[in-house]
Parts: sequence; structure tokens; C-alpha cells
Amino acid sequence: MRLLLSLSLSAEIANILRDKLLPQSPVCRYVTAERKVHSLARLLAQLFWIVLILSAASVSARSGVNVYGTVTSEKTSVIEEDTLSEDDGLVIDSLVIDNRDIYDTSDPRYDNFLFRTANKLHIVTKETVIRRELLLAVGEPFAAARAEETARNLRQKCRLVDAWVETEMLSDGRLLVRVVTIDQWSLLGGAEFSRDGNRSRYKIGFEERNLIGYNQLLGFDWVAQEGDDNYTHSKFQDYRFFGKPIMVLAEHNTDPRSELSQFALIRPFYSLEQHLYWSATISRTGGRRDVYLDSERTGYWKSRADLFDLVAEYRFGSRNTKIGVGTWYTYHADKVTESFGHGFEVPQDSLYHIPALLLKGLHTDYLRLRRISNFQLLEDVSPATGIELLVGRAFNSDFRSHVYDVFDVTTRFGDLFGHNLILASHQQTWWLKSGSQLRSRGISSLRYYNNGLSFLTVAARLQYQSDEYESLETPLKLGGTSGLRGYDEYAFTGDRAGTFNLETRWFPGLDFLSALIGGVLFLDTGKTWKRGESFNLNDLQYSVGGGLRISLERATRSEIIRIDCAFREDGIVQVAFGTGQFF
Repeated sequence: MRLLLSLSLSAEIANILRDKLLPQSPVCRYVTAERKVHSLARLLAQLFWIVLILSAASVSARSGVNVYGTVTSEKTSVIEEDTLSEDDGLVIDSLVIDNRDIYDTSDPRYDNFLFRTANKLHIVTKETVIRRELLLAVGEPFAAARAEETARNLRQKCRLVDAWVETEMLSDGRLLVRVVTIDQWSLLGGAEFSRDGNRSRYKIGFEERNLIGYNQLLGFDWVAQEGDDNYTHSKFQDYRFFGKPIMVLAEHNTDPRSELSQFALIRPFYSLEQHLYWSATISRTGGRRDVYLDSERTGYWKSRADLFDLVAEYRFGSRNTKIGVGTWYTYHADKVTESFGHGFEVPQDSLYHIPALLLKGLHTDYLRLRRISNFQLLEDVSPATGIELLVGRAFNSDFRSHVYDVFDVTTRFGDLFGHNLILASHQQTWWLKSGSQLRSRGISSLRYYNNGLSFLTVAARLQYQSDEYESLETPLKLGGTSGLRGYDEYAFTGDRAGTFNLETRWFPGLDFLSALIGGVLFLDTGKTWKRGESFNLNDLQYSVGGGLRISLERATRSEIIRIDCAFREDGIVQVAFGTGQFF
């Protein structure tokens, strides 16, 4: 089991904007125990709350211990903006790259055949790849802020377990700057099994994320999924094409529910001092959109769309506070090829030209914290506070009349208070024509993490969604893949959904062949309802349970194997396998 890489920055921006601008409808066996499992679920719920109260009391008792909130790597030689500010302004004499292999075999823990073989089979990231990400140059004054950003960029944009910067004062008062990187294992392959929402999926393929050390991604997968057609997924990504500041992305996916063929050229933000971003993407999307009424499938339609996207953004401001102004254009030609069933209005064939304007202001903090999503490895966390606005208009093929207008507002808040990390956001999108609302969609999310103890993280998520769309009766789903473990993917549907998830994540320090082993106790609760229906807390569905987490962060940084066993309120037990934390 492995965690698939996310698509490139261009695909994320294009897809987010496309979702905002296009009023499309969303995509639509139990392991059964005896009924006496109901009493077991109640007992587990009681134990869960007892453990949570005790852990909260422990956090309060240890509130003066600053273990959670270090903002840079806990190595004494790593640059910290406050303690090494004395280096600012000193001239850089030389830049040395120390690109290290995955395992330090001088450490007795890794001095054996297995880890030595892994190092021999792995191709270390090329020095040229690391040098092109440096924001420091020989002969220029040293800047601690740029050194911090250099290390952060290397960790986020290259396949590295860790990266940091060291300085050494030479006899002439100039600086020797050493950039240290530690590689991660980059080749994933073989067979993979996952099970979420009571649906199993089997995958055979490979993914090389640092092709011969040049920070390129190449992958191919064949996927067999329970209750649906098999498909293939291939992709290629080069973060700097031929070493130039241009990203190239190519992807082909035949998933029957989300077909995609895409080619993109992108000029990402390579540094905080860069002003201009742009991307150009040509793609064909399609697939089947299933319609459910609770757990019953009532219909579907199939469509195919050709798209061309152009995105440009100019930003300015300080390193932490940025104002961005942008524009976006898409050509969208959509055709419905098949439909069946009821509970929805079949979309009409359409051809749109959609120009849009973007405006945003964000203040971002760049932190390094432990045990948010990983185990012991310091994670780069970037809480942001601010607002993003988008205004667009869809025109018909000849630009003579408009089809609809779209307005989107996104607000964010993120901050660290002692041992408490809070991340909140709200996004609301309206599609209008001549003053009439075609669709309104909103999602609010609040996440909380407390890591005051070195062996425990308390994590919680509260989320609310609404989607008022006359063409689709129940556009939202709630189940095993959307916030409620122990239930099918489409267990409950409606045009409003609320969920609350609570986890205590335990880190006992167990280590087997560099794999870290931990556990989770969890409570999930939530419900869906329709517009006009009253909300009753007595109608909440819930599940409780426990799980196993296996972290491979020493080799692959952020990969976690997740195994959860959920006990439902009706006594049914369901086991799920996947990668990454549930939230």
C-alpha cells in the first residue's frame, strides 16, 4: 500500500478553479458481526472518552514543555532565523552540496545487509538538481530567511526525507554554506490493496518519483476495483523540464468515474520573491456520474468534455504576507453520451468560454512541527489567514450572450497557540443568471491538533457542507470515504452534510526495520439531510473503533499505512485499509 502523489500545482489550481466555475453535479460486503457487537461498541465509546479526558489532563499538566512547536529542524547546526541572524549580510565564499543516501550505515541501527542494499539500489538525487533550487549564491550576502526557504523548498519539491543548511565562518570573515539533503526511497511498485467505504481495490504497477536522480516522476498502474470496471493510470512529471523553470505534466487515466487525459506546462512559484505564475493546460475529462438516494443507486449519466485552461497570477508583498491578482480563462465543450435512471436532470450539451478574475490576500506562517500527520519526522506546516475572491462569467460559443455568472469567496484562518494548531476555512460558491440562483455550494472546515505529549496527538475535525442544486436531488454523500468509517461509500445522501471526527493518535516508539508503529482510537459521527428538514442530534450516525498506523517516513517521508476497525451503532463491524491519516 502506498500513498499516491498529488498532481502538480497546475493541475490543482486548474481543477479548483474549474470546480468553482462550472456548475457540474458531483460524482456519485459488510463484515457482519452478531448483534451483540452493539454493546461492545458502547464499551469502546466509553473507554474512548475516558482515554481522551486523561490525555487532555496530561496535556494540561505538561503545558510548559515546548515539545510541539519548534519552527525549524531540531539539529543544532541548522539555520534558525533568530539565533543565526548574525550571519545575515556576510558574503558567501562557497556553496557545498552534501547529498546523502537514504540510510546512514555508520549508525548501528542501519549497518546491515538490508539497508546497505537499499542504498546501493537507490540513485542519489543529482547535485545539479539540488543546486538549481538554491536561493543563495556565491559572492552575495547571506540571508537566513532565504536559507530557511531553500531548505523548505528542497523538502517539499524534491524526493527528500530532510534538508537543512549549515554555515561555517572562514578566517577571512566570509561564509562557507553547506546544503545537506537526505534522500528518500523513490521506487514504489508491485501489488497494493486498499479498502475504504466497504469497497476493495487492487493495484499492480510502479511509480518512480526520482527518475535516475533527476526529480522526475514516472508511473503506471493497473487497477481492479470491486463493483466497477478496471482501469489504467499513467503519469509523468518533471518539476524543471531540462533544468529550466518550467514544469511539465502528462497524465492518462481511464477510471470509469473520472477519466482524464491531460498535458500541462506550468511556471510555478519557485520562491517567495517570485512575482509571476502561469499555466496552460489542455485536457479531456469524462466518465460516469452516479446518482444515489442514500445507499440505493437510482441512476447515472456519462459525459465527455474537452477543456483548455490558461491561468496567470501576479503577487507582491512581504515574505509572509502576499497580495495576488490573477486571471483565468477556460474553453469548455461538454457532451452527454449516455444517461439512465431518475433523481436528477440530465445535463445538456454545452460549449462555454469562461473568463474570470482572482484577488487574494494571505498571511502565511512557515512552521516545522512534529506528529501532525506523521510520527517523529518534522513536518512543514503552513497555516494561512486571509481571503480569496473569484468572479467569472460563462459566455456561449459566439460570446454574444452569457450563460451564467459565478462568484466564489474563500476565507482561511490558521495559527499555532502553544501546543494547539488550529486550521479553519469556509468556501462559498454561487452560480447565478439574471438574478436567479442556479446553484449554491458551501463547505466549512475546522481542524484542531494538540501535541503537548511526546507520545500522543489529539486530532479533531468538524465539517459542514451544503449544495443546493435543482438538477440533482442528493448531491452530497456520507460514508466510509467521506468522514464516517464503518459505512459504505454512499450510505447516506442529501444536500447538507455534517461530520465530526475525533482521534487520539498514539506513538509508543515501536520501531521495526525503520518502520514506526503506532495506534489510533477514534470516534466518527455525522448525518445528511435535505433542505427544509430539521436537524436532530438524535438522528446522528456514529462509529467508534481503533486502528493501526505504520509509518515509513524514514524511507519515504510522509507515507503511512492505515488499518482501521470501526464498530457501528447497529452492531456491524467494518475493516478499512488505506494510506495516509483519515483526516
